[in-house]
Parts: sequence; structure tokens; C-alpha cells
Amino acid sequence: MFAQLNGPKLNVLLDLEPIRPEEAEATAALRLLGRMRRVYGVRFFDALTIDAWYVQGPFLKAVEKLGWGWKVVLKQERMEVFQEARQLSAGQKPVAEFDAARRQRHVPLWDVKDLTFTESYGHTVSVVHSHEILTETKVLGGKKTHQQNPGDWRWMLCDQLKGYPPPMAYEAGLRIRLLPFQMAKGEQQRRRKDDGELAGKEAAPCRSVPGFEIEIVNGIGLAAFGAV
Repeated sequence: MFAQLNGPKLNVLLDLEPIRPEEAEATAALRLLGRMRRVYGVRFFDALTIDAWYVQGPFLKAVEKLGWGWKVVLKQERMEVFQEARQLSAGQKPVAEFDAARRQRHVPLWDVKDLTFTESYGHTVSVVHSHEILTETKVLGGKKTHQQNPGDWRWMLCDQLKGYPPPMAYEAGLRIRLLPFQMAKGEQQRRRKDDGELAGKEAAPCRSVPGFEIEIVNGIGLAAFGAV
């Protein structure tokens, strides 16, 4: 379990916390965040970007009690907030569009506000949605072929971050995959049984980033971001 501060050109590791045997990731994460608050102070950054298996009302409320906003990857289609956001954005024009030169794709964004997450959470949330055409290159019979596949990403934001522009939510969401240490290829990621999409899958292959001593692995950990 780790947390790092993400910027446009530099990512800084803030702290690490081991997950104890038979312990939930959320428990270790709150222990990590509590120590970070004592060490760095509540104003060191503005909000946390959190991965999909932390979509739990009690955990998100605990983050807010520590004094931070949050943004979490939203993948669980069975959740009412996911379904409602999808229905309300269907057929609507995007609220923002831009060309992501580094990823070589056009990115339209939808932003649905004032949604209900759960009754126990007790506050409204927003959902930012991107729909992108991903170009995958394959070699078949010695020849390169390019296949285009649509891809959708959704992030849920607390009410405190309602005023942040959708492109900032998009960029911060992509950065949660940066790790400041190497993870072995094929390492099994621990997932909760109630997340059918993620449970028991292998970690994605690592790939090096030129000029940086880090590895990228899909969907691991916590990341912190500040306002620009």
C-alpha cells in the first residue's frame, strides 16, 4: 500500500504501509492516511485519487473526516450511481473535449452532478465519464494491423471537488497507476470477492518509463493530487 503526490512532470512517493495478514486494504489505507496527516498536515495536498475497490461509503467518509476530498475510479456497473450517471449522460453532448497528444487520442468528457451514492454516505457526488477510441497494434502473419476499440472510464468525485474542471479529474485519474517500485509480473492482486471484474486477475505486465526508475502496473494503490 502506497501513496504518492502526482504532478505534471514529477511524482513523489509520500509513504508506504504494509497490509497485514487477513486485513482489508481499506484498513491499511486509513492507517497510512492518518500517519500522512500527522506528518505532512492536512493542507499538503487537496484530494486523494483512489482506485476502484475503495468505493465504500464508510471509507470515503473517513477520508473526508481527515480533511481531504476524494475521487475514486467507478467500475461497478451494478451500483445505482453508475447506472444513473450512464443514463443521464446518454445522448448528451460532452461538456469538454480535448486531444491527448501523449496518448494520441481524442477525449470527450461528460460530467453528471448531484448524484446519490448510498444513503449511508449521505452526500451527493459527481461522475466524470470519458469515451475514447483505443488503437491496438497487433502483429498477424508478420504484418502489423491496427484495431480500434472503444473504451469508457468513469470517476466518482465528492461534492467538495464539484468545481474542479472535468479534464483535471481525467488527468488525475490516469495517474493512479504509477508505482515507485517494481512489481513482479504475474503477481496475483488481492481483490474483494464482491468485485467480479477485478477478483483474482493477474497483475498486468510491467512496462518501464524511459528516464524514470518506476514501473507502471494497472490499478494499484492510492495517489494524491493538488490544485493547479
